[in-house]
Amino acid sequence: MRVTESINLRFKAGNGLFGQCGADFIERPDGLIVMLVTEPAHAEQPSITNCAEVIARALYAEGWRWDFYVEHYTDRLNWATNRNDQETFDLCFFEHWLDMNAPFSNPQWLHLEPVEYQSLIEGRWQTVRQEMPEQESDE
Repeated sequence: MRVTESINLRFKAGNGLFGQCGADFIERPDGLIVMLVTEPAHAEQPSITNCAEVIARALYAEGWRWDFYVEHYTDRLNWATNRNDQETFDLCFFEHWLDMNAPFSNPQWLHLEPVEYQSLIEGRWQTVRQEMPEQESDE
């Protein structure tokens, strides 16, 4: 597996606040792409979980494609509990993945243990893969 691209994204949440995240596009040995969306460690902004649909739509509109969408939080201080939270990985699925009238809506998450995430990016852990919608033609 290898990281093919790493980008930073600034997005606007539904409440009008702006957020930021990183996205790494990781190519598995079988050629499938895992997109790892990472929230900055000390973010006081809209979370990547609350804005999953916004992030997916923005990246798709910019031409990015992926087979697996994974949310990633690094080790961080939880401001609400004043405790340290450990690194987490969650595979995200969207209900209307293929319907471009309601793209990337109703996200659902599957928590991954670090070893499961490692197996996913190495192509050893199999799970349901969602097909990307076809790009609309300008012709």
